[in-house]
Amino acid sequence: MRETLANSFYEPHTNRDPRMLKSLDEKYKISTIITLIAISGIVNFILVDLYVLPRQIIPDNITSEYEIYKYNSSKFGQSKSLYGYKYYTEKGFEFTTEEKPIEESVIKIEQTKILKNISDIRSSEKDYSKLIVSDLNGPSLYFLIILAISSSTSVIILLKKKDLNKNGFQNIILFNLMMLFFIGFIYYWT
Repeated sequence: MRETLANSFYEPHTNRDPRMLKSLDEKYKISTIITLIAISGIVNFILVDLYVLPRQIIPDNITSEYEIYKYNSSKFGQSKSLYGYKYYTEKGFEFTTEEKPIEESVIKIEQTKILKNISDIRSSEKDYSKLIVSDLNGPSLYFLIILAISSSTSVIILLKKKDLNKNGFQNIILFNLMMLFFIGFIYYWT
């Protein structure tokens, strides 16, 4: 009795019906395709809004500025370093920049028309667009582009490849979920 329990614990379960596994994969495959099409549509819409559609240019004034610090801990102690600056404007905009401060208070904000994402910030002398890390700028933009490519490619693979194994199917789901997690974390963190 003891040997059969030990052997059954370590042996793979071969008593599963292969038809049951196939129908289970097909059930999840359809809902996964629908979800990935929705994600791909939303992400591609965001990218079209960012890069294709015209933008609004709004003159504004910076009313307040706060420094953002990051703290690093190690076994030797804790260090504090400047991460960037958070700005608030007269017209109610808020944005974050990396490392360098905006030196003038009069700026022009360029934002997308549909989603109202701040894409460019300029003063009369300098362009601060590459320093913006809030909204869908900085690292979250790169993850958004990766998610657009990944979700579109995943839909094509799931529709074209009929004999996709279980591991490949799980990799598609987990990679797209990981990209969504990174985008959400970075978007709400900055």
